[in-house]
Amino acid sequence: MNYNDLQEEIALTSNALANAMLIEKFVQGIPIVGAAGGFSNNIIYNKVLKFAKLKYKQRYLKKQGEQC
Repeated sequence: MNYNDLQEEIALTSNALANAMLIEKFVQGIPIVGAAGGFSNNIIYNKVLKFAKLKYKQRYLKKQGEQC
Protein backbone atom coordinates (compact mmCIF):
# COMPACT_ATOMS: atom_id res chain seq x y z
CA MET A 1 0.00 0.00 0.00
CA ASN A 2 1.52 3.31 -1.01
CA TYR A 3 1.18 6.67 0.72
CA ASN A 4 -1.69 7.91 -1.48
CA ASP A 5 -3.71 4.73 -0.90
CA LEU A 6 -3.15 5.05 2.83
CA GLN A 7 -4.25 8.70 2.84
CA GLU A 8 -7.37 7.81 0.84
CA GLU A 9 -8.19 4.96 3.24
CA ILE A 10 -7.74 7.27 6.24
CA ALA A 11 -10.04 9.87 4.67
CA LEU A 12 -12.73 7.29 3.86
CA THR A 13 -12.55 5.77 7.33
CA SER A 14 -12.71 9.11 9.13
CA ASN A 15 -15.63 10.19 6.95
CA ALA A 16 -17.54 7.00 7.73
CA LEU A 17 -16.89 7.38 11.45
CA ALA A 18 -17.91 11.05 11.42
CA ASN A 19 -21.15 10.23 9.60
CA ALA A 20 -21.95 7.42 12.02
CA MET A 21 -21.34 9.66 15.03
CA LEU A 22 -23.47 12.48 13.55
CA ILE A 23 -26.36 10.08 13.08
CA GLU A 24 -25.91 8.76 16.63
CA LYS A 25 -25.96 12.29 18.06
CA PHE A 26 -29.06 13.17 16.04
CA VAL A 27 -30.86 10.09 17.32
CA GLN A 28 -29.89 10.95 20.90
CA GLY A 29 -31.92 14.15 20.52
CA ILE A 30 -35.11 12.07 20.43
CA PRO A 31 -36.09 11.59 24.11
CA ILE A 32 -37.01 7.88 24.21
CA VAL A 33 -34.50 6.75 21.61
CA GLY A 34 -31.80 8.95 23.16
CA ALA A 35 -31.17 6.51 25.99
CA ALA A 36 -30.44 3.74 23.49
CA GLY A 37 -28.23 6.13 21.54
CA GLY A 38 -26.18 6.90 24.63
CA PHE A 39 -25.66 3.18 25.20
CA SER A 40 -24.63 2.61 21.59
CA ASN A 41 -21.97 5.35 21.86
CA ASN A 42 -20.11 3.21 24.36
CA ILE A 43 -20.23 0.23 22.00
CA ILE A 44 -18.98 2.28 19.04
CA TYR A 45 -16.17 3.87 21.04
CA ASN A 46 -15.02 0.46 22.24
CA LYS A 47 -15.00 -0.90 18.68
CA VAL A 48 -12.96 2.06 17.47
CA LEU A 49 -10.50 1.68 20.35
CA LYS A 50 -10.04 -2.06 19.69
CA PHE A 51 -9.44 -1.39 15.99
CA ALA A 52 -6.99 1.41 16.73
CA LYS A 53 -5.05 -0.77 19.19
CA LEU A 54 -4.86 -3.55 16.60
CA LYS A 55 -3.61 -1.18 13.90
CA TYR A 56 -1.00 0.42 16.18
CA LYS A 57 0.19 -3.03 17.23
CA GLN A 58 0.48 -4.11 13.58
CA ARG A 59 2.37 -0.93 12.73
CA TYR A 60 4.73 -1.45 15.67
CA LEU A 61 5.41 -5.07 14.75
CA LYS A 62 5.98 -4.14 11.12
CA LYS A 63 8.46 -1.46 12.14
CA GLN A 64 10.26 -3.91 14.43
CA GLY A 65 10.49 -6.42 11.56
CA GLU A 66 12.02 -3.82 9.27
CA GLN A 67 14.71 -2.99 11.85
CA CYS A 68 15.91 -6.58 12.13
